[in-house]
Amino acid sequence: MKRHISLVYIAAILLSFHYFLVTYINSSFLKTFFSEDVVSILYAAGSLITIILFLLINPLLRKLGNTKLMLLIGAFELLSLIGMAFLKVPFLIAILFMVQQASFPLLLLNLDIFLEHWSDRKEIGSLRGLYLMVLNTCAPLSALASGYLVSGNNFTVPYALSGAFMLSLLLLVGIFFKHYKDTAYESVKVKVLAHDLSLNKNLRSIFMSNLLLQFVYSWLIIYIPLYLTIHLGMSWEKASGVIAISLISFIIFQIPLGKIADAWNAEKPILLIGFLLLIFGFGAMPFAILPSFIIWAIILFVTRTGASLVEVASESYFFKQITDRNSQVMEWWRINMPLASIFGAVVGTIAHLYIPFRYTFFIMSAILLLGIYFARSLTKALPLSS
Repeated sequence: MKRHISLVYIAAILLSFHYFLVTYINSSFLKTFFSEDVVSILYAAGSLITIILFLLINPLLRKLGNTKLMLLIGAFELLSLIGMAFLKVPFLIAILFMVQQASFPLLLLNLDIFLEHWSDRKEIGSLRGLYLMVLNTCAPLSALASGYLVSGNNFTVPYALSGAFMLSLLLLVGIFFKHYKDTAYESVKVKVLAHDLSLNKNLRSIFMSNLLLQFVYSWLIIYIPLYLTIHLGMSWEKASGVIAISLISFIIFQIPLGKIADAWNAEKPILLIGFLLLIFGFGAMPFAILPSFIIWAIILFVTRTGASLVEVASESYFFKQITDRNSQVMEWWRINMPLASIFGAVVGTIAHLYIPFRYTFFIMSAILLLGIYFARSLTKALPLSS
């Protein structure tokens, strides 16, 4: 079992390198073909496709199994990265980006299922904390590398390298997970899940907390790179360094916080502190009007620290309540990512029509006040399944 979990962690490293090499340059890459408003629409459209695929994925899991399905999704992802690396046709770029945008949350679901299957129920917080740390360890290096790999407006190298990591992931899954025995995946109807959310305050609050976190990530991915490089005039090398420093917070905090969550059921206070840091971080952004490396490194580090706290606490709380049989519940959990991306793109587009770019960060800070409400409404994590 430990060997299998180690393989899942290695798969997470490859997935993370592939993802973070391009995720912070995607919006700037698209900006070379489209306006900022169209870029937001493409993010929303890609997320809508993801949601549709999530609604269809449970029958595919039962028919193909988790390993074959992950290989199929990864193959589409690989093709999209190769196309984005070498094609220059705007219409094709838009389609390929939406495929690439839709694939990552689905691949995370595949890894979730593998990890849940081999996890010791008494160590969920520690295992999820380590898993999240593994996913995020590659982020600073990848973000920093992508800034130096971009040559002018030529984004070929980072997309090609991202494709190489995806190919490595497909080989690992195909070789080592080919004998994985799938469980009997349960089917949870939308009405049933909605009913559970309406009755279970804890489940509803943790879902909403995670939705807010994914909303934060959508803005950090779409608008922060655009703001730093276009509106403040930072070079890509400088902006990528700022982003890389901010991502170190995930490496520092997530393993110890996962252990604390296990030892003391401390998800609630961790969530509260995380949301307070997020509110402060976004609230400080409009005041940073100079392209100062140090100032923006501090602001984004505080913001990312808040995100790391919310992430590990929400994942620990949620995954203590389910098993690998609950694949569709996990699907709804991962749907938060594309759903929040749609919400983030829509809110961002509307806000930028009426408010100067830097003042829109006040809107995010105000929205995150809801996180305090949801975190305060949680009781202790539900007892572990026997």
